[in-house]
Amino acid sequence: MRESIERLEGEREKNIFLRIRRKMSAFSASHRRIAELILNRCSEVVKMSSHDIAKVLGISPSTIVRFALEIGYSGFREMMSDLQSTVFIYSQAPMQKIRDSIRENEPLENILQKVVEHGVENLALRKFSPLNETFMRVARLMADAERIYLIGARSSYSVVQYGGFYLSTMAKNISYFSSSSETRYEQLNELTERDVLFAVSFHRYYKDTVDMTAFAKKKRAKIFGITDSILSPIANHCDEILLVPSTVPFSSYLPAMVVMEALVLAFSQAKGADAKKVLDERMELLLQNNVYAEIE
Repeated sequence: MRESIERLEGEREKNIFLRIRRKMSAFSASHRRIAELILNRCSEVVKMSSHDIAKVLGISPSTIVRFALEIGYSGFREMMSDLQSTVFIYSQAPMQKIRDSIRENEPLENILQKVVEHGVENLALRKFSPLNETFMRVARLMADAERIYLIGARSSYSVVQYGGFYLSTMAKNISYFSSSSETRYEQLNELTERDVLFAVSFHRYYKDTVDMTAFAKKKRAKIFGITDSILSPIANHCDEILLVPSTVPFSSYLPAMVVMEALVLAFSQAKGADAKKVLDERMELLLQNNVYAEIE
């Protein structure tokens, strides 16, 4: 088991985007410019030589080599090999997966078994173990936040609604809404550094969610992202990112739902007696008003 975890950590260390984000605050001015070019224009940079990058940024090729060494590579060639691999892995379009998964002549009796089998693989422990450290930081900050907001749009809103509904049953400081809502700016205008905002966004990334995440960042709130790629446009605005890519050959939010469910459970345990009190109040209110159907 230990060897498996160490292997996972090793694989995560190969991700150039994570290396850059971890060291960003310590970069010199020239190294920060290289980092921003890679993060913001990675699909162009993968085709560049060190001289091409140097010309774009107005710096020397040797500065780019030193940047590669600073983030842990043996040189420019190794860094570019990692960048090419990472861009390829994270650029697979889920919408294309949906189209490719359509099989007009596939027997219906195979569908359920196929989805279950892919679901088991999609939730394999090897995918979630590297997330645990980030997950624990996020859970602790949630418990201490003055207010928690969850936003997303279109199909991503299904994850927001699921998490927002259950969190709001155990705390009174939870708000969740579509990032395309007409009142989105009004609802986030009072954000402060004591608040937390969850942005949920998956390919193709909805512009309103990106815009609202950037707006919240300017308010100095803590920003957590649930997304499928380090290349996601919300990533640049997030303090913490919970990466939940789907590995199945069709569209699936199962990994994201599992992470959201774990956040709900962690939040409820962190709040303890306070969460129980709110839950009891809500349950009593619903029972008094005959919300639930009678079982005969």
